[in-house]
Amino acid sequence: MKAVILVERNKHVRQFISRELQTMGYGVRSFKNGKEFLEELPTTASGDPIIIDRELADMDIHQAIAAIRQHRPHQPIIVHTFDDENGFAHDNNLFVARKQSDLGDLIMTLGQVWKIESMNERENRGWRQRTDQDDNKMAW
Repeated sequence: MKAVILVERNKHVRQFISRELQTMGYGVRSFKNGKEFLEELPTTASGDPIIIDRELADMDIHQAIAAIRQHRPHQPIIVHTFDDENGFAHDNNLFVARKQSDLGDLIMTLGQVWKIESMNERENRGWRQRTDQDDNKMAW
C-alpha cells in the first residue's frame, strides 16, 4: 500500500485530506504541526512522500524543509500551499501542490512523485542487473 505523511495545521483540512486519501487506498500518518512531526520523523517511513502545509503555525516552512533534509536528503516533500510562487531552492525531491477546494492538484502531484520513484527504482534495478552481469563476465 502506498502511504503518505501529512503535516497540516488545520484540523479540518487534515481530516479531509486524510479521509480522501484513505478512501483512495493510501495509508496516511498525520501530524498537526512541524514540531510534532520532526520529533516523530525517525519513526516514519523514509520513502513516503511528506505533504506539508506551507503555513505551519509553529515554524517557517524553510526551517521545516531544512530539518527534514538534514535527516532525509532524498525523501519527497510536497509543499501544500495557496501561493503561486514557491520561492524554494532547487531540489529534485521538492514539489509544490496548490490548495484548492478539491484535492486535484495534490493527487496529480502525488502521481508525479510516485511515477518518478517508480522510474528511479526501475533504473536502479537495471543498473544492479547490468553490474551483476558485468561481474559474471569478468569472473570467466
